[in-house]
Amino acid sequence: MAKEDWSLGAHHLQFVYETYDGTSEGAQEVIRQIKDGTLDLHSYDRMQEFLDMFDVLKEYNVAKGDPLGADYDEMAIDLADGKTAFWFNGNWAWPNLSEAGAENEDAYGFLPYFMNNDEDDFANQQIQGSPSKQVMLDGQLASEKEQAAAKEFLNWIVYSEIGQQMMVKTCNLIPPFQNNPYEPSDPLSRDIYEKVHEGRAFNASAIVPNDHWAVLGAAMQKYLAERSDREELITSVQEYWDEQE
Repeated sequence: MAKEDWSLGAHHLQFVYETYDGTSEGAQEVIRQIKDGTLDLHSYDRMQEFLDMFDVLKEYNVAKGDPLGADYDEMAIDLADGKTAFWFNGNWAWPNLSEAGAENEDAYGFLPYFMNNDEDDFANQQIQGSPSKQVMLDGQLASEKEQAAAKEFLNWIVYSEIGQQMMVKTCNLIPPFQNNPYEPSDPLSRDIYEKVHEGRAFNASAIVPNDHWAVLGAAMQKYLAERSDREELITSVQEYWDEQE
């Protein structure tokens, strides 16, 4: 299991918000309730379910002896070599796996982040297939000329054949546009692509403050290293949101 704060504080912990109902709107509703005190994190089922799953991953972590000393590249090697069976990550990890010896023809794929034993729970049936990045135009500092150039670039990505190929074949991104005919070639991206098209993925992205993954990632690192218990971690999450306006 990776020790990085962005992995622990964003990709792990945000399952607490994003599995409310599998939508971005639901994630924001949970955050609103945490902030205004109408939802008690200590008794919130998703919080406890998330930590139950995290505890399983922590128990069988290949770097359990020194979890904060885990090396990201070594974890890719461990998975490619068959030393480990699972690695909590996204399709952005394919270059690391490829460098470690994994091939495009290899059978890699994703499992849901199981939250409980309920077979009917969407969180146990679907993976989270959400964009990790968003593109925005700056309307405050960018000049009209710069904004026009940005729009031209975006149109090139979306509508030109070269741009479409670049996005999928060069950048190894899963195309978010229906008019893009190209399919990803690496097994991680292919698996997400197929699950999204088969209805086996949910799209939920929590909108959180810029320091969320740094502050709460540190709290998660402390918990990962068993320097805090469950109650202390939950209190840290609650206190973080209490400080937000």
